[in-house]
Parts: sequence; structure tokens; C-alpha cells
Amino acid sequence: YTTLFRSLLTAWAQAGYVVAAPTFPLTNDLSGQPTVIPDYLNQPRDVSFVISRVLALSRRRGTPLTNHVDANHIGIAGHSLGGATVYGVGFNSCCRDRRVDAVIAMDAVKLPFGDHKFDFRRGTPLLLIHIKGDPVVSFQFSQDVYDAAAPPKYLMTLTQGIHFEPYEN
Repeated sequence: YTTLFRSLLTAWAQAGYVVAAPTFPLTNDLSGQPTVIPDYLNQPRDVSFVISRVLALSRRRGTPLTNHVDANHIGIAGHSLGGATVYGVGFNSCCRDRRVDAVIAMDAVKLPFGDHKFDFRRGTPLLLIHIKGDPVVSFQFSQDVYDAAAPPKYLMTLTQGIHFEPYEN
């Protein structure tokens, strides 16, 4: 997936952000293996692990990340099923990571995490970006999350493109 998002991730890095972009092997439809969609349930823990590793590398001398990560300003972003993951990390009682300060969800689907509940009233800054006519993930998903979320929240509605545009190369 990292290669699909190379332009977007590079733009973020060039803007001064430290970008970690894990590829989830079981939900990755480019792996050549069968896609295991229910593994999204495990992905929030994977994101928290990556955050911990990036923070550890920032604290360690002699790494490319030494002193380059602000542990008090962590944002996460996800597209489509990755959006379900960031909803979990940012807003669900199952797997909320309190180190996360902002969430971007792009044409994201909201999926259940067992009996655990979402709390979009936490006030975590949220940017939703969604293509109005997305044939893969209904715009209504983002509208419903926007309606449930506390400020600060933003919904950017795109009028052209299909599900993977404009995020992928």
C-alpha cells in the first residue's frame, strides 16, 4: 500500500511531518494472498505498536528520527478500510490510543469492534474527506460520523473521482 500512497505520504513528509505508513498484510489486497477483511479488528493495536516504535526511535540517539517526533502532537490517517482502523484508534473503547491528537479519515468505512462503543464526542480533531459519489464506501458513512462528532470537526466533500482518487498516486 505504501507505494500506492507514495505521492500523498511524500507531500506530508515534505511539509515537515514524520510519516509512518504500515502495510497491514492480511487486509492488503496487493499482497497476492487472500484478503482477510475481519483482520481490521487487529489493526488498531498494530497502529499503536507503530506509534510506540516511532516514539522510541525518536528518543534513541543515532537514528534518523532522533529528536524529530513531537510525542504531544500525533495524528493518524486512513483510507477506506484504513479509515475503519483510525476510527478504532481514535474513537473506540476497544482500542483508543490516548496519544493520538487528531484523525483524518478518507472515504472511510465505519465498522464495529465487537461490543465496544464509539465515542465521537471526545473532541479529538477530526477531518473527514469523502467523494460524494463514491461507489465503494457511501458518503453517508462520513456524514453520520460528522453528525456524531464533537468539534473541532471538518467534512471535506469532493465532487469528482472514484474511491481511490485523489489519495492514491
